[in-house]
Amino acid sequence: MTRRGATLVLVLMVVGGVHAPARASESPSPFERYLTAGDRAEREGRYLEAEEKFNAAIAEAKRADPRRLGLALNHLARLYESKGDEAKASVLREKALAADEQTLGPADTRVINDLANLAFFASMRNEDAKAEKLFKQALELQDQNPEVSEYQKTNLLGNFADLYLREQKYAECEPLLERALDIIANSSQPWNSQEVVMLRDQLAKAYRLEGNESAAQEVENHAYEGIPRGGDASLNAIQTTLEQADNAQRRGNLVAAEDGYREVIAATENKGGVMYDSILYFGLEGLARVCAAGERDEEAEAYFLRAIDVRERNALEGNRSMARGIGYLVPLLNLYQKRGRLFDMEPVCERALTLQEKVLGADDEALARTLLLFGSVYTQEQKFSEALPLYARAVSIQEKNLGPSQQLASTLGQYADLLRRLGELDEAEAAQARAGAILKQIAPPKPKEALPQGQ
Repeated sequence: MTRRGATLVLVLMVVGGVHAPARASESPSPFERYLTAGDRAEREGRYLEAEEKFNAAIAEAKRADPRRLGLALNHLARLYESKGDEAKASVLREKALAADEQTLGPADTRVINDLANLAFFASMRNEDAKAEKLFKQALELQDQNPEVSEYQKTNLLGNFADLYLREQKYAECEPLLERALDIIANSSQPWNSQEVVMLRDQLAKAYRLEGNESAAQEVENHAYEGIPRGGDASLNAIQTTLEQADNAQRRGNLVAAEDGYREVIAATENKGGVMYDSILYFGLEGLARVCAAGERDEEAEAYFLRAIDVRERNALEGNRSMARGIGYLVPLLNLYQKRGRLFDMEPVCERALTLQEKVLGADDEALARTLLLFGSVYTQEQKFSEALPLYARAVSIQEKNLGPSQQLASTLGQYADLLRRLGELDEAEAAQARAGAILKQIAPPKPKEALPQGQ
């Protein structure tokens, strides 16, 4: 899928509705068991298993409960989206919409979300005319349905506004964002302040691009005010400070960002526990990025390493997401590359692999990404023999969890290149051939050419 330059305003509810869990006194139905097992397998990177479970849920819905067919189709579409197979995902989303319209009615909340999903992904593919039509259709139905949640309303309005902003249709964009923010201002529900600030940032941007600087500044001055939030008040205050520091850094105000990150660190470093450690990690990582941007490399390195210590502790305490992602390694890798110290990245990668194996298991798909990063470090150091088994293991993990996919084809291509460097030409040719076969297998079918009249 072609990604466009602007950041989308809010995360769309891609699944098209949440499946209701069984009551405590009831056993989950076969459909619910399949869907839950598929969700778990997808979260843990076992995509082949997830595909099997979602297909079983689709079959069960067709057999026993057609009203849930669209839900299962949307889950499978989301899986293909994760695997990079947008062609299959698009077909499934269209089928989900048709199924929901037939079984639930044309104005059901899930139908509205199906339309919003289709619009969202059409905009991501630069199909702006199609996206606008779908957004308008979803918005019209949403206005007629009092059961649509406030969250669903703001999601749709935010993503529709983002399309207009990227098309430079500021007069059409602004009322959508203003309406979304009015919903939040009059809501008694807790809101994620980061999402609210993103909406306000988009509105300020639209005002500024239209030439209304005073309105833009007014929105920015109150970006964090009046956001309904739930939960622990102390934790919320620290989270807000973290978000303000992140926002200051995005705007290039490194002094304000550093002050905010230091305040977050001081408020969380002696608290302990999963929630406080999670915020502490982001405070340390943010401060490290500020130091790196200011060419304070030694300070940046120290804070990055402290952040990694906290991240590992957080993962071992039960925050599995801290073990899955590897984006946190990239800024430190960039710092070591800049200073000609790639060898210092090797023990950091070893630590990441050890942590993932302990928390996630030896075959989790997340390990493949870390293995590839580790392998790239060795490759840059010309340590091709050390890199080769890392790429081989990454291929094995992706084969088990992803099956034929763009990720696996890409890894095989890198593996083939490494084999060539080591003079293993026959093995390199075989790996490259496998990559080509996978790309051919997952390629979307070509449209049939119309025959000339008379044939």
